[in-house]
Amino acid sequence: MTHKFPYDPQVNREVTLLPVLLGDGKVQVHPSGLCVALETDFGLQVSYDWNWHLLIDLPSSYFHHVRGLCGNFNLKPLDDILDTGDNITAINTWAKSWKSADSEIDDPICWDYCDGACPVCEEEKKELYGGNQYCGIIKKSFQGPFRACHDILKPHDFYRSCLSDLCLSNGARSILCQVLETYAATCQKNGAMVHDWRTPSGCPLPCPENSHYEPCGNACPATCSNWDNPATCDQPCVETCACNAGHVLSGRQCVPVLRCGCTRDGRYYRPGEEFWGDDTCHSRCRCDMELGMVVCEDSRCKPGEVCAVVKGMRQCMASSRSICVATGDPHYTTFDGRRFDFMGTCVYLLAGLCSTDPTLTPFAVTVENNHRGSRLVSFTEVITMEVYNMTLSLSQEHPQKVKLGMKEMMGVVQSNFMMSASPMSPFLPGVSHFPQTHPPVDASLPSISPVSSSLLWYSLYCLQSLPGSSHFSHFSHFIHGKQIAETMLTPDCSQSCTYWGPGGLQCGPFTCPFGHTCGLRNGTRACIEHPGHCSLSPATRFVTFDGVTGASLATGTYVVASVCDPRDPAWFRLLGDIGDTGEQPAVMALHLFTPHGFITMRRDGKVWFATSEAPMWVMVTKRHP
Repeated sequence: MTHKFPYDPQVNREVTLLPVLLGDGKVQVHPSGLCVALETDFGLQVSYDWNWHLLIDLPSSYFHHVRGLCGNFNLKPLDDILDTGDNITAINTWAKSWKSADSEIDDPICWDYCDGACPVCEEEKKELYGGNQYCGIIKKSFQGPFRACHDILKPHDFYRSCLSDLCLSNGARSILCQVLETYAATCQKNGAMVHDWRTPSGCPLPCPENSHYEPCGNACPATCSNWDNPATCDQPCVETCACNAGHVLSGRQCVPVLRCGCTRDGRYYRPGEEFWGDDTCHSRCRCDMELGMVVCEDSRCKPGEVCAVVKGMRQCMASSRSICVATGDPHYTTFDGRRFDFMGTCVYLLAGLCSTDPTLTPFAVTVENNHRGSRLVSFTEVITMEVYNMTLSLSQEHPQKVKLGMKEMMGVVQSNFMMSASPMSPFLPGVSHFPQTHPPVDASLPSISPVSSSLLWYSLYCLQSLPGSSHFSHFSHFIHGKQIAETMLTPDCSQSCTYWGPGGLQCGPFTCPFGHTCGLRNGTRACIEHPGHCSLSPATRFVTFDGVTGASLATGTYVVASVCDPRDPAWFRLLGDIGDTGEQPAVMALHLFTPHGFITMRRDGKVWFATSEAPMWVMVTKRHP
């Protein structure tokens, strides 16, 4: 668990979604309120808020058998640290002795000492930050939010730490909120009631979509991997953003239960997520939402690639790179190191894909040369990259600018699949690198194909934002031939905009119709219809069209779904027979009524049907090979 990958733990350096079950259940990692909790089968519990609050809970069986910054656990606090009093240098020396052997020697932010004079909080700042508007709220006994915790967890140490942190941060409100959040969480961990402290301290906690704030919520929230998690929780309540009814945690997002993904080997994956199922990249897997399970097939990295974990993700990475250079008048060096001179002034393919391999992203880089004063030599004039159905040009005429359609922006061209292009200007001696802007700017292409609507609207915004600019007139027929009067949606579908030619872009509020969500269809932003799903899953637990879950059903016949108006041409009624299999109730048969006939599907695989034209029963059975 690291601050570098907030909210997603790493298992063997690979980032994974919560919850995680490892070692046949011996180790669990799961969300708990605003923190992540790591629990082992022998009682060790570690809680981390992804920022600065770390808590280790250890059973008494480890009494007098541990060491480290947390002390020796012998119930004698005075011998945890050598008798140094307030000698900061001695404390630093003692703490340094516990530096892990895994510490990076060259880590520039790893040090064991105060850089210069160790900070001291001035008395006037102590008086200011000790008031009830700051740290004083921790000690406030009369109607204070932490008053019920004082007898269980003495506030003095937290108050003193709060003063120190606020002195160092000049009273930053965000630091105060983190200190108070730490004290509140520790109080709740020890079973104390905590009253509303966020309102008087000015520390609101906004909750993400499909969730709501609970000051004392369940510490074991329902997840896609474990819907019944709250029912078996034995932990004290925690401050949390709890999922709304009918929603559970998928990773760190609250989603309807029908949008849950898959679990494999104790790890959770989102619907449609693809990943390598082994450490050697020999098994490519995907979470199939329709099947509700992970499907894998044999696969391999291509020649020239190695299986590696990069930025927390296992992937096939190029084992090396190669560079092609065009420079001077011009001199060419191929990817394989062959040098040649060529003075042509036409447009030539410099590099392009010639393979049908679906894992390779198509691209083409062309170069155009020109004469400058002498017809005996030529120089690189324009370089054009075609990728993701877009054309980007760099030219000697417009140095340090990228031309996208009719739009220009500062920067270099860089694609998401690690190909780069740069004009080889004769005015830059020995250039085999990008022309630099000040400050350097990258124009990065999106990873979706064809062109991303987000890139389109970023471009529109940039053009319109130029003060008093006539640059917007260059927008004419922008990307992919946007035509006059063509209507487009913004990335979040909150506005519909119509392009009326140079200088004219009219936008108005827009909302997707009921049952539709904002998304991409063939690379274009659109409202996409999402059909409803209702299910009866193991032990006849049901999930409604709106994602509300229900417990097991008793035996009997139930109306599963039906159109309300029997006069509707699309009328139907679906009944479900719930019977006892000896172990637990199960769906024994489904009966579908329509204006055209009746169908019964039984648990044994037999199907009976009759139509209004031929009102007699016909049985269909599975044919076995």
